[in-house]
Amino acid sequence: MAHTYFYSNVTAVVADPEGQRRQVIRSTLHYLGFREVEWCDNLADLRSLCESRKPDLVLAALDLADGPASQYFQDVRRGRTSVDPFTPIIAVLSEASPETVRRGIDCGADDLLIHPWPTGYLDGRMEKLIHGRKPFVVSADYVGPDRRARDRDGPKAQQLTPPNVLEAKALRRQSSETVAEALATARTTLEQYRLHAVATLAVRLVDEVEALYARGQMADALVPVQLERIRAAADEASLLAIKGAAATAAAGFRDLARHAVLCRDAQQHGRVASLVEMARLRDAIAGFFKIETALLLDTPAAAAAPPRPPQRSRAAVG
Repeated sequence: MAHTYFYSNVTAVVADPEGQRRQVIRSTLHYLGFREVEWCDNLADLRSLCESRKPDLVLAALDLADGPASQYFQDVRRGRTSVDPFTPIIAVLSEASPETVRRGIDCGADDLLIHPWPTGYLDGRMEKLIHGRKPFVVSADYVGPDRRARDRDGPKAQQLTPPNVLEAKALRRQSSETVAEALATARTTLEQYRLHAVATLAVRLVDEVEALYARGQMADALVPVQLERIRAAADEASLLAIKGAAATAAAGFRDLARHAVLCRDAQQHGRVASLVEMARLRDAIAGFFKIETALLLDTPAAAAAPPRPPQRSRAAVG
């Protein structure tokens, strides 16, 4: 069945410093019917335009003059910006080297365009985003389209269906107001899943440091590295807990971050810090989020069981 697409309803931001490639994109988008398009050629302007315009589509070169766009894409996906984390993102690559392709995949882009591409290719990728957008997976270190070719053994990562803004606007001709509620609901779910995943990571990291201590490897170079990762995970979990109105959990994560810093500093000054308080906080967090700690040393943090909304739990952290 042939479809008519109303791309004039879609707002796009395009960032590309390469003149010829930029002209190809401009011509294609105009031919498709896009009229609300903002253009830039650097990362700073990409951030500024996305924050101010809240686009329905971002199409950007992976590498820009003032830095890689991949880190910004990760920030968008993880909810660290005011841009909706489900915004469709197409990353443009100048080469198809394994490292570049991997960066494009890991940043959470919906699709990769490797230059040069054949005539009509971008048209087809847009149509694919409208009719076949992949579900998102949510883990401690990745939020974005599920690109796994097959199911992996063991427990599964959290997965959700992202609201399809392109379908809503270009095919159904729905307004921004109409899709806003679906976006808000999905964002809340994403934040709950991510909180659970980051909490699971923090618990697993404490387990790993305890295991090093148990083996008499308190001076191992990995210990301060893991303690810093605990701090970073606990800080992020605290912010996510505050967003989810789970103040008790946020306080527990702040305490965990503080003790991770104390232990890290002691380690760096040649002292062996006690893990008693960190272990207590780890156990409280695991109980609060119903994390199966027996699985954590051998499985990814993203593999934990589905979370319940923290505000409904009766357990206490801290």
